[in-house]
Order: sequence, then structure tokens, then C-alpha cells
Amino acid sequence: MSLLLRFTTLRHLSRAKLRSALTVAGLALGVALYVAIRLCNESVSASFRDTVTGVSGAATLEVIGGERGFDERALETVVTTPGVLAAAPVIIRQMAFDDHTALVVLGVDPFSEAPFRSHGPESTFAPDRVERWLLDPKAVLITARFASSRGLESGDELIVLDRDRAVTLVVAGTMTDERLARAWGGAVALMDIAAAQWTFDRVGRLDRIDVLTAGDQIDAVRQRLVRTLPPDLTVQRPEARLAHAEQVVRSFQVNLTALSGIALLVGLFLIYNTMTHALLRRRAEVGLLRALGVGRSRLFGVLTAEALAFGVAGGAVGVPLGWLLARTAVGTVSSTVEALYGGAPAQQVVLTPHLALEGLGLGCLVAVAAALVPIVEALRTVPREVLHPGWVERRGQVRSGRLAIIGGGLGVLAVALSQVGPVSGIPWFGYGAALCLVLGGAFLTPLAGTGLDRLVRPFAIRTGVVEARLASGTLAAAPGRTAVAAGALMTALAMMISVVVMVGSFRDTVKRWIEATITADLYVSPASRPAVGSSAYFDDPGIVGRIASVPGVVVVDPYRQVPIEYRGRSILLSARDLTIVRERSGMQFMRGDANELLTRLSRGEGIAVSEVLAKQLQIGPGEVLDLPTAEGRELFPVLAVFYDYATDGGRVVMDRSVWQRHWRDQGITALAVYLDPDADPEQVRAGIEAAVAPAHRVSILSNRALKTEILDVFDQTFAITRALDLVAMTVAALGIASTVLAIVWERRREIGIVRALGASQAQVRRVVVWEAALIGLLGGALGVGIGLGVSLVLIKVVNVQSFGWTIIFSWRTPELIAAALLGLASAMLAGWLPARYAANLMYLEALADE
Repeated sequence: MSLLLRFTTLRHLSRAKLRSALTVAGLALGVALYVAIRLCNESVSASFRDTVTGVSGAATLEVIGGERGFDERALETVVTTPGVLAAAPVIIRQMAFDDHTALVVLGVDPFSEAPFRSHGPESTFAPDRVERWLLDPKAVLITARFASSRGLESGDELIVLDRDRAVTLVVAGTMTDERLARAWGGAVALMDIAAAQWTFDRVGRLDRIDVLTAGDQIDAVRQRLVRTLPPDLTVQRPEARLAHAEQVVRSFQVNLTALSGIALLVGLFLIYNTMTHALLRRRAEVGLLRALGVGRSRLFGVLTAEALAFGVAGGAVGVPLGWLLARTAVGTVSSTVEALYGGAPAQQVVLTPHLALEGLGLGCLVAVAAALVPIVEALRTVPREVLHPGWVERRGQVRSGRLAIIGGGLGVLAVALSQVGPVSGIPWFGYGAALCLVLGGAFLTPLAGTGLDRLVRPFAIRTGVVEARLASGTLAAAPGRTAVAAGALMTALAMMISVVVMVGSFRDTVKRWIEATITADLYVSPASRPAVGSSAYFDDPGIVGRIASVPGVVVVDPYRQVPIEYRGRSILLSARDLTIVRERSGMQFMRGDANELLTRLSRGEGIAVSEVLAKQLQIGPGEVLDLPTAEGRELFPVLAVFYDYATDGGRVVMDRSVWQRHWRDQGITALAVYLDPDADPEQVRAGIEAAVAPAHRVSILSNRALKTEILDVFDQTFAITRALDLVAMTVAALGIASTVLAIVWERRREIGIVRALGASQAQVRRVVVWEAALIGLLGGALGVGIGLGVSLVLIKVVNVQSFGWTIIFSWRTPELIAAALLGLASAMLAGWLPARYAANLMYLEALADE
């Protein structure tokens, strides 16, 4: 076997260095993209895990309340519950610096912390500083990581924003707890709990109680706590928060991983093409070995080892390249996750041996899978047929119609798969439908290539472009060989177009939605909101009157948004003055007259639920939701379902009067301010800041600025997908270069004859470039058609099953033309190197080669 391997494989690879390098490069890019996305996803998940474990420590259970906390007397109930070994009260406050970076302050009881965490003051700094931390109501401990990043030392002051007011904290020392150093990217500070309650207006209130139990008593203690604590408190394992966080970002991560597979799919075409050409080039060797008695199994092992060599090389290059790409891309992925779902900055990218082996194994699997078909075809053919130079071309011509039938069947299968629902919330059958469409297009490529020749031939004859006529005839003579390169380009281009159309449709839908719903002139929110999100709110209802009294202000619509847990999912409760919404703004409802529905909602007759929540809970108008209020669970009739693209978790909207009556909450998350048409927005802005100062520090956005901010977050969300598409196109271009180079090598005798008859080097170059251009034209035309089909699957199936949004399908002809031209340009650029090789071919040697 070793002698045969050295004779066939190693000799061939040494003689085809350029093609081998192109193949390894294409496969390496595919592996690198997959590894990079996996690393980014792992980094984001690790940040969630570190944040949860950092603040929970050794706790086995936790008691949590709503946004406004709960009565601290619950601590006594927890401590006296049988099975509870220890309990520690906690205050959590998200704060912000002026540069919009966040700081999480934890108020802890140093005398209750020891069983849970190791960051107690006795282990972190000198005794004189312990006294300062306990007695100074502004003193905090910070992590060494945070102190280093901001150049802070003991005694330095920190001026941070707590919702809408500035708070001065004093650094008393640093912590040694490594878990807290990883939570929230290290931006964590500790305060004595009494000081935190006083500083943050939480006197008599707690945000959480950490509970320690014996390992075999967790569930029993939880049941006891549920029975004895007030019903508005939640008792859960700390891992529940981690599970929820991972569930929230799972669809986003799965979609990224699926997109990263595009380059691998294109790489599969590249390996197939390489192995087909390798067997074509060595047909005499294969036929001779078969004729001399070498068994099919031995040849199969040798040729499979050759494909495996490509996989090992591609994986070996792709894994470290993926690590480098991940270090560059993790910031983008992390920022997107933070903008959409909250959470901490991603941790450092770490390439584990397990993931390295996974990337290497994936490269090998793709290489071997792609090579199986050409290997089996070569071994099934009788030796005398393999020895004939045209066996690949003849088989390709005979089977192009049969392959087209298979392609049509895959299209039918795609339609069937698109009708199947998700599995565990993931649209696996939707991804399968998209894959069937792409593979179906690839199977149609040989027949489409024949049709392209019939179109190009008369055009070339009429215009006298001899090079185009020769190129068309060459490609038509070998449809099986050129179809693979065109299929690779088609795959990359189809996925690019599908993502472009999907993102464009989504953006147009969101833009129409914000134009219809964001109509106020100014939007006022607490100054910390850009850094900490909706957890920042005004706790002073009098701010509405002060802003309304500013000259130029006509109407103020106070808005309240609170996250709650409902049936195992996180949803948002939103309260507004729906009379103002009806008169000044509006909502987009799935069914019914908007004016009539808003009138009924403003009278407190019921609530409206977002499209996402309605699909998740399978509810609609006429049904009821049992929501947890300040007085226990209450039933609320659902009057309408509305479109909402601000969250994929679901939203409930009610009139502010309903909210205040049942939740007894006067908080205000933001205020929509409508101005007199003749008012100067800048003067009104200054008037609002003066009216609320110094009690409140606010962030004020104009209508245009808020819309721009929303669309910027949207564009940032899909920035990574554009990078994935470009890598896939690069792999496809490598495939075209490899294919055209193979065609040139196979036709070197023909090129020698043409050169001997007087053809110039420039004419030979033009013929080869025309061949690449025709491959690009074929792949581009199919890519546009298949891409539109895949975009429909992404919009109508994958998006709906992943996130639940209705997206209006729309596409722009200039974008499709630009994408097709990009494919054509990539093909022609890829054909330039083979063209130069063909033009510089020594034709006398080529004529003597056979």
C-alpha cells in the first residue's frame, strides 16, 4: 500500500503543486470560518457562564424578585426554613460611566458572604481599610482587572450614573475573587449591603437572596421556600439564569453556525473538482493499475488517503487561521449579542484541543465525502474505458439530464421540508430546505451549461468573437467538469444573494415599522440608559409635569417597560398612554382597525400582545393571559396582536392606567415628547435639561437620532454575515481558478496546435478568460435564481421559526445585478492566472506530450 501510495498520490501532488495549494486554501478557509464562529459563540457563552457563577458563588438556590426588589423580611423566612445551611442578602445595581461603559455594583453582607464567595474584605486588603469599607457609605471594592483597565488606585473617586443621577464612590481596595473578575468583563464593585441600600434608595429592600443547601436537599428546600415566601418571588437554581441566557442567544448562534457552513459547502465542490481532475489526469495510471490486477479496494484506500491528505492539510491550516479570525470577529459578535440581548463583553478567545480536533475532523470529513463520488465512478468504470481520454466528458453528457431530474426532485423536497415546524425551537427543516435548494441548483448546472452554449454559440458567430466561440465549445464538451466550478460559484452567490435579500427585506420592514411607530420629536430617558438598557428608569412621576411645562412642548407620553418571567420565558410588559398613541403615533396590528383597538385599549378593556409572543404562546384575540401583578396573578383579556421588532422575546402592551392600578408602579422608563410645529427642538432640549436639573440627568434623542440608532444596531447585527459571504465567494473563486487551470492542462495539446497554427499569446489568454467568464455567467445566473428561492426560505421559514417576526419580502434589482456582476468579476479574476499559464505554455513540448 505504501509503495502504491507513493507511486500514485505523492507523485501526483508533487506535480500539481498549484492546484493542490488552491484546494487546501479553499478548504482551509471553510474550516477557519467554522472554527472562528464556534470560538466566538463559545466566548459569548463563557461570558454568560462567568457572570452567573461569579455573582452566585457556591449558592445552590436563589430567591429573586422583580425590578423594584422585595421586602428584606423575606430573609428571615429563608434563614429559618429547614434545610437552609446559609443565606446571604444581595443588592444588584447596574450603573454607567459618562463614556457609556457599565459598572455592576453588588451590595453584600460581609458577615454572611463567607460560605458563598471568597472575596470577603479580610482576604483582600489591610485591616485599616476593612474599617473604611464597612463605615464609609461610598466605599467600594473593585476587581484588580477593572482597576488596571481604568488606572484606579485605593482612595480614587468614581463618578457613576445611577439611573438619572450622579453618584460618587470611593475605591477602598481590590478583590481577589477570580470568578467576579470574569463576571461582566471584570466591571464589578462590592459595597456593604447597608451602604448600598442607603445609597440606592433600597432601604428595607433586597434584590436577591443566595441560599446554600445540602446537595441532596436542593429540590426539597426549594419547594418549602415556594410554599412559605410571597407568590411574587421566584426560587430557582442559579443555573436557570444561565440556561435562560443561553436559550435567548441560541437561535442567533445557530444561524451564525449555519452561515459559516456555506464556505465548507463551497469547499466540498472544490474537493470534488480537484479529485475529478486528479483522476482525469491520471486516467492512464488508474486504468493500467486496474489492468495489472490492482484491486478496487486497494485503489479506493489510496485515493481516499489522497483526499484525506487534503482534509488534514486544510484542517491544519484552517484551525489556527480560524483562531486568528475569531480574535478579530469576537468583538463584533459580542457587541451584537450585547445590543440585542444584554450580557457581558465576550471573554478571551481560547482554542481548546477539543475544538481544534473538531475543526481538523470536519476538514477531513468534508474532503473524504466530496471525493467519494469521483473515486467510486473511476473504480466502477472498466479499465479500457478509463484509458480512453474522453470518459469523464461522455459520462457527464449522458447523465446531465438525469442530474437535472434529481435537481428538480430536491426542489420538491425543499418545498416539503419548509412546511415542517421547528425542533426544540431550531428550524432544522428550514435549513434542510435551503440546503436542498442549493444542491438542486448544483444538479441543474450541467444541463444549464449546455443551454448556455446554445445561446453563446450563435452570438459569438454573429459578432465574430472567435475566442468566445472556442471557449463555449470547450465548456460544452466537458459539462461535468465545468459544472462543479459553476456550482461552487452558484452556491456562494446564492447564499450571498439570499442573505442580502433577507437582510434588505428585514431592514425595509423595520424601517417602515419605526416610521409608523416612532413619531415623537424628542425621546427623554435616564442618562445611564445607553449603557445599562431598560433597567434604568425615572422613579419620580413628577418629571412628566416638569417636562410638559417647558415652552414648546405640546404632549408628553410616559413609557414604562419591565421584564418579567412568564411560563419559562422572559417577556416585556410595556405601559403607555394609549390615548396619546392613538392621536399622535399608532401601532401596527395584524388584524382589526387600529383606531378602534387603541380606543378600547386606552379604556383599559384589555391588553395587546406582540406577534412573537402570540406565536410562542399560540394565543390570539379573545383569549386571556394570567400575568403576575403586585396583588398576585390577574387575568387580562387579549384584544389584539401587534407587530413589534424591538425584541424577539415577546411583549405585552397595556394602558398606563391599567399598569398603575395592578402593579402600583410609578416608574418611567422613557418619555416621548411631542413639540409645537414652530418650536426649536434645540431650545426645547435645553429647556428640558434645565427643568429636570439637578435632580435628574437625562439623555435626549431626536426623532432622527433614535431611528438612526435603531438602524445602526440592526446593521451591526448583520455585519458578521457579510464577512461570511465574502469568505464563501473567495473559496468559490479559488474553485474557478482550479477548474480553469485543470481545463488548460487537459487541453495543452490543443493549445499547442492552435499556437502552431499562428494563434498569439493574447488570443490564448482571451480564450481562457472567456471560459472563466462563461463559468461565472452560468454560476451567476443560477445563483440569482437559487438565491431568491433560499431568501424566501430564510424569511418565511427560518426567521419565523427562530424569532417569530413577519418580514415583507422585497428585493432590489440593482442589488441582484451587482451580486451577479461580483460573481462574474470573481470568475474572470480567477481565470487570469490560468490564462497566463496557457499563454506561456511551450507548445512544442505540449505537442510532444502525448
